[in-house]
Amino acid sequence: MILNNKDYQKHKRIVITQNAVRLCRAFLILGVLVLSIITVYNFDLKVDDHSFMENNKPVDTSAGPQCEGLSFQDTAICLNDFVREIFIYNITEDDVVLSLDDLKLRGGDCKDWTTFYESYMQYYGYDQTQRVKIFVEDEGDYSIYHVFLITSHSSGYCHMDMTDLQCYQYSNDDGEVRE
Repeated sequence: MILNNKDYQKHKRIVITQNAVRLCRAFLILGVLVLSIITVYNFDLKVDDHSFMENNKPVDTSAGPQCEGLSFQDTAICLNDFVREIFIYNITEDDVVLSLDDLKLRGGDCKDWTTFYESYMQYYGYDQTQRVKIFVEDEGDYSIYHVFLITSHSSGYCHMDMTDLQCYQYSNDDGEVRE
């Protein structure tokens, strides 16, 4: 079949439109795929881990660590010393919220101890904290992650991980430590 010029131009526009639709569809599928991968690997869509702090703010520290009035690094050391005295590692479901008494009696896992550190550092006025969640292993129906806390202050920062504590102070080129 031979097309006249008008029909040929119409056919050409249809082919261009079809190709543009195919290209848009490919980009859309690619975009959805990338967003899905980012969501699966970077976001924890479970209940907020900060529920301990909201429900159990440590206002009475008589049963807990006595770290009032200390510097940033000394507060981190005080909390770590307290945890070392009561530390029990016990895997806990992530939706279970443990109180300080629960931690003392039955212990907790990395999430529970991170929540303890975060809530107490914030209670003592050091609220620049960041939870770090890293992938450990895929167990088929569920994945295993490790959680720890990085807390910072104008004088330095600390890596708080269950009974492990590493603090670093900021210093200038002359070795003077920032207060």
